[in-house]
Amino acid sequence: MELKFVSPELAKKLKEIGFNEKCKKLYNLHGELWDCHYAYVTNADMDSEGNSAAPKLEEAWKWFRDELNIDLWMSPVGVGGSFYHIENITVGDKRIGGINFLSKTFEHALEMGLLEACQYLHDRKTRVSLEYAKKLKKLGFDGPCEKYYDISVGNGTMLFDGDIDKDGFKHDSYVKAPTILEADNWIKEKKINLKIYVK
Repeated sequence: MELKFVSPELAKKLKEIGFNEKCKKLYNLHGELWDCHYAYVTNADMDSEGNSAAPKLEEAWKWFRDELNIDLWMSPVGVGGSFYHIENITVGDKRIGGINFLSKTFEHALEMGLLEACQYLHDRKTRVSLEYAKKLKKLGFDGPCEKYYDISVGNGTMLFDGDIDKDGFKHDSYVKAPTILEADNWIKEKKINLKIYVK
Protein backbone atom coordinates (compact mmCIF):
# COMPACT_ATOMS: atom_id res chain seq x y z
CA MET A 1 0.00 0.00 0.00
CA GLU A 2 1.47 3.35 -1.06
CA LEU A 3 0.64 6.07 1.44
CA LYS A 4 0.36 9.81 0.89
CA PHE A 5 2.94 12.40 1.88
CA VAL A 6 3.22 13.71 5.42
CA SER A 7 1.40 16.94 6.29
CA PRO A 8 3.24 20.30 6.44
CA GLU A 9 3.03 20.14 10.25
CA LEU A 10 4.60 16.70 10.43
CA ALA A 11 7.28 17.62 7.86
CA LYS A 12 8.31 20.58 10.02
CA LYS A 13 8.46 18.48 13.20
CA LEU A 14 10.49 15.79 11.43
CA LYS A 15 12.97 18.46 10.39
CA GLU A 16 13.21 19.70 13.98
CA ILE A 17 14.10 16.25 15.34
CA GLY A 18 16.76 15.55 12.73
CA PHE A 19 15.05 13.83 9.77
CA ASN A 20 17.50 14.21 6.89
CA GLU A 21 16.59 11.51 4.38
CA LYS A 22 16.37 12.14 0.65
CA CYS A 23 12.89 13.16 -0.56
CA LYS A 24 11.39 13.97 -3.95
CA LYS A 25 9.05 16.63 -2.57
CA LEU A 26 9.25 19.54 -0.13
CA TYR A 27 6.93 21.99 1.60
CA ASN A 28 7.64 25.68 1.19
CA LEU A 29 7.12 28.39 3.79
CA HIS A 30 3.39 28.53 2.97
CA GLY A 31 2.84 24.78 3.33
CA GLU A 32 2.60 24.18 -0.42
CA LEU A 33 3.88 20.80 -1.63
CA TRP A 34 6.51 21.20 -4.34
CA ASP A 35 7.94 18.56 -6.64
CA CYS A 36 11.73 18.38 -6.83
CA HIS A 37 11.40 16.82 -10.30
CA TYR A 38 14.41 14.60 -11.04
CA ALA A 39 16.45 15.61 -7.99
CA TYR A 40 16.27 14.57 -4.36
CA VAL A 41 16.35 17.02 -1.47
CA THR A 42 17.18 16.71 2.22
CA ASN A 43 16.51 19.10 5.08
CA ALA A 44 20.24 19.89 5.14
CA ASP A 45 19.92 21.18 1.55
CA MET A 46 17.24 23.74 2.33
CA ASP A 47 18.15 27.35 1.55
CA SER A 48 15.23 28.61 3.63
CA GLU A 49 14.33 27.75 7.21
CA GLY A 50 10.68 27.70 6.17
CA ASN A 51 11.16 24.79 3.75
CA SER A 52 10.93 21.17 4.87
CA ALA A 53 11.57 17.88 3.09
CA ALA A 54 8.33 15.95 2.57
CA PRO A 55 8.64 12.16 2.81
CA LYS A 56 5.77 9.77 2.28
CA LEU A 57 4.13 8.54 5.46
CA GLU A 58 5.62 5.06 5.13
CA GLU A 59 9.09 6.58 4.60
CA ALA A 60 8.78 8.60 7.82
CA TRP A 61 7.48 5.52 9.65
CA LYS A 62 10.42 3.45 8.36
CA TRP A 63 12.87 6.16 9.52
CA PHE A 64 11.48 6.02 13.04
CA ARG A 65 11.79 2.23 13.10
CA ASP A 66 15.21 1.91 11.48
CA GLU A 67 17.03 4.94 12.89
CA LEU A 68 15.38 5.53 16.28
CA ASN A 69 13.96 2.11 17.19
CA ILE A 70 10.53 3.73 17.60
CA ASP A 71 7.53 1.87 16.22
CA LEU A 72 3.77 2.38 16.02
CA TRP A 73 1.25 -0.40 16.47
CA MET A 74 -2.10 0.20 14.80
CA SER A 75 -5.34 -1.73 15.06
CA PRO A 76 -8.53 -1.66 12.97
CA VAL A 77 -11.60 -1.33 15.16
CA GLY A 78 -15.36 -1.06 14.71
CA VAL A 79 -17.68 -3.01 12.44
CA GLY A 80 -15.64 -4.46 9.62
CA GLY A 81 -12.51 -2.63 10.81
CA SER A 82 -13.91 0.72 9.64
CA PHE A 83 -11.75 2.76 12.03
CA TYR A 84 -8.10 2.76 13.07
CA HIS A 85 -6.29 3.79 16.19
CA ILE A 86 -2.72 3.80 17.53
CA GLU A 87 -2.70 1.09 20.16
CA ASN A 88 0.95 1.47 21.18
CA ILE A 89 4.01 3.58 20.46
CA THR A 90 7.17 1.82 21.56
CA VAL A 91 10.90 2.40 21.93
CA GLY A 92 12.33 -1.09 21.72
CA ASP A 93 10.18 -3.09 24.12
CA LYS A 94 9.16 -0.03 26.17
CA ARG A 95 5.70 1.46 25.67
CA ILE A 96 5.84 5.27 25.52
CA GLY A 97 2.29 6.11 24.46
CA GLY A 98 -0.80 5.51 22.41
CA ILE A 99 -3.70 7.53 21.05
CA ASN A 100 -7.21 7.10 22.37
CA PHE A 101 -9.22 8.35 19.44
CA LEU A 102 -10.45 6.78 16.23
CA SER A 103 -9.41 7.72 12.71
CA LYS A 104 -11.46 6.96 9.65
CA THR A 105 -8.35 6.19 7.59
CA PHE A 106 -5.13 4.29 8.16
CA GLU A 107 -3.18 7.30 6.88
CA HIS A 108 -4.70 9.73 9.39
CA ALA A 109 -4.03 7.34 12.28
CA LEU A 110 -0.42 6.94 11.16
CA GLU A 111 0.02 10.71 10.84
CA MET A 112 -1.30 11.25 14.38
CA GLY A 113 0.97 8.53 15.73
CA LEU A 114 4.04 10.00 14.04
CA LEU A 115 3.20 13.44 15.45
CA GLU A 116 3.05 11.95 18.95
CA ALA A 117 6.40 10.21 18.39
CA CYS A 118 7.87 13.57 17.30
CA GLN A 119 6.57 15.15 20.48
CA TYR A 120 8.16 12.38 22.52
CA LEU A 121 11.53 13.17 20.97
CA HIS A 122 11.05 16.91 21.30
CA ASP A 123 10.27 16.54 25.00
CA ARG A 124 13.61 14.82 25.45
CA LYS A 125 15.47 17.61 23.66
CA THR A 126 16.25 15.10 20.90
CA ARG A 127 19.37 14.02 22.79
CA VAL A 128 20.73 10.49 22.56
CA SER A 129 20.31 8.35 25.66
CA LEU A 130 23.10 8.05 28.21
CA GLU A 131 23.66 4.45 27.07
CA TYR A 132 24.40 5.52 23.51
CA ALA A 133 26.31 8.63 24.62
CA LYS A 134 28.69 6.25 26.40
CA LYS A 135 29.02 4.15 23.23
CA LEU A 136 29.82 7.29 21.25
CA LYS A 137 32.44 8.28 23.82
CA LYS A 138 34.15 4.88 23.46
CA LEU A 139 34.13 5.35 19.69
CA GLY A 140 35.88 8.70 20.11
CA PHE A 141 32.97 11.04 19.38
CA ASP A 142 34.54 14.47 18.82
CA GLY A 143 31.69 16.39 17.28
CA PRO A 144 30.37 19.73 18.56
CA CYS A 145 28.07 19.39 21.53
CA GLU A 146 26.44 21.90 23.88
CA LYS A 147 25.23 19.46 26.55
CA TYR A 148 26.66 16.59 28.53
CA TYR A 149 25.76 13.92 31.05
CA ASP A 150 27.57 13.79 34.39
CA ILE A 151 27.47 10.15 35.48
CA SER A 152 28.69 11.09 38.97
CA VAL A 153 25.43 12.94 39.68
CA GLY A 154 22.30 10.99 40.63
CA ASN A 155 21.59 8.22 38.14
CA GLY A 156 23.69 9.93 35.48
CA THR A 157 20.80 10.89 33.21
CA MET A 158 20.75 14.61 34.08
CA LEU A 159 21.76 16.96 31.26
CA PHE A 160 24.08 19.93 31.83
CA ASP A 161 25.00 22.87 29.60
CA GLY A 162 28.58 23.25 28.48
CA ASP A 163 31.26 22.34 25.95
CA ILE A 164 33.42 19.67 27.57
CA ASP A 165 36.10 20.05 24.89
CA LYS A 166 37.15 23.38 26.37
CA ASP A 167 40.33 23.46 28.43
CA GLY A 168 39.73 22.97 32.13
CA PHE A 169 36.25 21.62 31.57
CA LYS A 170 36.99 17.96 31.02
CA HIS A 171 36.27 15.29 33.61
CA ASP A 172 36.18 11.50 33.44
CA SER A 173 32.53 11.46 34.56
CA TYR A 174 31.39 13.78 31.75
CA VAL A 175 29.83 12.23 28.65
CA LYS A 176 28.87 14.31 25.62
CA ALA A 177 25.14 14.31 24.90
CA PRO A 178 24.74 15.20 21.22
CA THR A 179 21.41 15.53 19.48
CA ILE A 180 20.25 12.65 17.34
CA LEU A 181 21.14 14.66 14.24
CA GLU A 182 24.64 15.52 15.49
CA ALA A 183 25.32 11.90 16.40
CA ASP A 184 23.86 10.57 13.15
CA ASN A 185 25.92 12.98 11.03
CA TRP A 186 29.12 12.05 12.88
CA ILE A 187 28.43 8.32 12.54
CA LYS A 188 27.80 8.65 8.81
CA GLU A 189 30.95 10.76 8.38
CA LYS A 190 33.05 8.16 10.22
CA LYS A 191 31.23 5.28 8.46
CA ILE A 192 30.47 3.56 11.76
CA ASN A 193 27.73 0.94 12.05
CA LEU A 194 25.74 2.10 15.10
CA LYS A 195 22.05 2.83 15.52
CA ILE A 196 21.32 5.93 17.58
CA TYR A 197 18.37 5.25 19.86
CA VAL A 198 16.73 7.59 22.30
CA LYS A 199 15.57 6.76 25.83
